[in-house]
Amino acid sequence: MNSFVSATQDKNVAIVYSGNGEQTIPPDEVSVIYEMLIDTDIRSTPYAKIQSIMADEEEILFSMGSTFRIGEIDEIRSRVYRVKLTMVHKEDELWNKLTEHLDS
Repeated sequence: MNSFVSATQDKNVAIVYSGNGEQTIPPDEVSVIYEMLIDTDIRSTPYAKIQSIMADEEEILFSMGSTFRIGEIDEIRSRVYRVKLTMVHKEDELWNKLTEHLDS
């Protein structure tokens, strides 16, 4: 897969990019910030820490094939939600059951 998703390690940058629940967001929409727990020992899912012109971004690129388990979801301020995710290893038992079910 040749596509990547960009993320930041800086919570404040994430809040800015999320729209911070500002009034410019339509009233029927909300901002979502994904907090990702990454096990650096997992080698089956490519990701990379990169530097950009904006050094304070602390950017990470994930392959589009990255799989995460959804944990807690909570509202951290009005119209701004945080979703906690954990990267799943491709040999994870629940991952294997899910993909087996989807393939059948």
